[in-house]
Amino acid sequence: MIQAFNEDKPYNQFVLEQLAADFIPGIEPGDPRLAALGFLTVGKKFENDNDVIDEQIDATTKAFLGLTVSCARCHDHKFDPIPTADYYSLHGIFASAEEPEEKPVLKSSATHQQRADYEESLRELEAQNADHYYELVRQRLDLIKPQWEGWIAYFASRCATSMATESPQSFDVRKKYKLPDVFYFSELGNSFSGDVRHPVWGALIRAVRSARGNLEADFAAALQRELSVKGPYPINPMVRERLAAAAPKSVGDAVRTFARLMEECDRKREVLLEARKAGGDPVPPFDAALEEVCTSNFPIPLRKEIDTTEELIVFYQKVKLRGDTAEAFLFKEINQLRMTHPGAPGAAMVVRDVPKPKDSPVFLRGDEAKKGGSPEIFGVPLAGRKKTVS
Repeated sequence: MIQAFNEDKPYNQFVLEQLAADFIPGIEPGDPRLAALGFLTVGKKFENDNDVIDEQIDATTKAFLGLTVSCARCHDHKFDPIPTADYYSLHGIFASAEEPEEKPVLKSSATHQQRADYEESLRELEAQNADHYYELVRQRLDLIKPQWEGWIAYFASRCATSMATESPQSFDVRKKYKLPDVFYFSELGNSFSGDVRHPVWGALIRAVRSARGNLEADFAAALQRELSVKGPYPINPMVRERLAAAAPKSVGDAVRTFARLMEECDRKREVLLEARKAGGDPVPPFDAALEEVCTSNFPIPLRKEIDTTEELIVFYQKVKLRGDTAEAFLFKEINQLRMTHPGAPGAAMVVRDVPKPKDSPVFLRGDEAKKGGSPEIFGVPLAGRKKTVS
């Protein structure tokens, strides 16, 4: 913005760059005009995407129309000619855009020495972050390893009710096995995937839920069906082999079968963790089934897969860690380096179109669970519209 004023940029060009710099014909990835798209991205962030879009609509319409169009999220404007249809036609535009993880690097005037110093500093911080990720996985697994049976029993009891909350039954299991009451307990519990499609844990989840009406009486038959019928979700070969050989008669039997498998893989898991931390794979490499079991609780990526901050954040989100766990990573220090070091390349905080743009239906009274029809394209001239106030 400062550069635009210094260059006495025409206002129509200034507005175009703020809203659609990426659509300027012939614009290159390093073009400094892309930085103008920060108008759409440097704003409040929310967990609900619709709230982020509301912030973008509010900023855009206040800045360029002088109107608070965000009121029309729930109702037609009472005095201005802005119906909810206009709001949701704009909503469809912003819902069809996304912020890429990798931001385009802008042309820089930094010296070679400044750039080299910045890159070395960044590499050091990102290497420390990667090391910390592997150490964090080790620490969490060290807590689970002595009590595989207890953790799997706790997981199975949650499958029978809801993975989102702790039921009285799962609380009883937690106390029976004396699972550690640590502040990151939820991280350990959530490391067992509740996804019915999971190749390691999915068969147990499906059998428990299938027999939910009479768990002890029906579980063995439900698990046998999972093993004998070729369903839509593959079962890890090692898990299938162990369950078929043990023929569990109860949930407890199945839990103990899983626990023995996990205990036997403990050493292999450590080997995989050390090899990946060092930047390679075990020698000889693990087969796919063994690697799947070893990484069934916490992802153990190759070093090159978490070399950059953006790649590490993707893995960080997969692990479902507590928010305060992030403080041990050096994300703040990396942000500070990127913002203040003279050799840091400027990155444009851009948006880009999603692969399949979409229309947004009207949310009746602003409730996203109650969808109406799709509105017309925003842009019907406001001049000449008549607004009747009843």
